[in-house]
Amino acid sequence: MFLSLRLRISLHRCGKNGAVQFFARQELLEADKIMNALAEKVYVVTGANSGIGFNAAQRFAEKGAEVVLVCRCPDKGRAAQARIIASAGHDRVRLEIADFSSMQSVSALADRLAEQ
Repeated sequence: MFLSLRLRISLHRCGKNGAVQFFARQELLEADKIMNALAEKVYVVTGANSGIGFNAAQRFAEKGAEVVLVCRCPDKGRAAQARIIASAGHDRVRLEIADFSSMQSVSALADRLAEQ
């Protein structure tokens, strides 16, 4: 969705054809509606300490969602959590540690998430 959104933003900014700009603008408005509907929902994001996972978690939190960051490294996870809380303006950003190469770790994560 984010790659698609970036392409549409580029079309909106660069398009010389009025129709292209109109459709790009319409699709951006739809994407904004979806992102604005995130408030009061909980999203679990794996790989949330860097890259696409971090950007997705940050965007969800900025739109008001509660976010559970799932990271393998506690230090990197805490750093990502602090950055997201600072940019989102709320503290509904939890950190869970799990190593997806270990089924025991994944199972324990699933149990912890199910309890909440």
